Amino acid sequence: MVVTNLFKFGRLISGLHSSISTHLTNEFLDLTTKQYGPNLKQFMFRVGDYADRFENLYLNYIIVAKAVLKLDKLGFLDNLTFCEDDQFAAKEESLKKELKKLASPFAEIEGDLFNEHLLFQGDDSQLVKEEFKEKFRNVSSIMDCVHCDRCRLWD
Repeated sequence: MVVTNLFKFGRLISGLHSSISTHLTNEFLDLTTKQYGPNLKQFMFRVGDYADRFENLYLNYIIVAKAVLKLDKLGFLDNLTFCEDDQFAAKEESLKKELKKLASPFAEIEGDLFNEHLLFQGDDSQLVKEEFKEKFRNVSSIMDCVHCDRCRLWD
């Protein structure tokens, strides 16, 4: 894999890790009160004090927003099924509306955010795409095996 593309993949993984850390520090167990809540000190220690981690978190947010926009534009979002259980149908529709609402501000500036087509240019573009897919499959298999409420990638 070309070094620059490997670096970009590393940024995506860093952004994923920053996202997980951000979510965990937002629901952090206070050992004295036995209550879950935001822990700014832990957030700063794990994400906030590092500009690169924060930038990579932002990059991931943009990529997810663009993916939701693309799913919606192509008509796939409305047809997605998150859960086969009918008792979750209303919640599923609510989630789809919320996803559209969160992603819609990006529609106007979509071209200025991140051009994913630039990522896969050059003579080895097909090879780079395949390597990215394989790396994401590996990450997905790691995430699929996480069965606890607190992510094992925490540290």
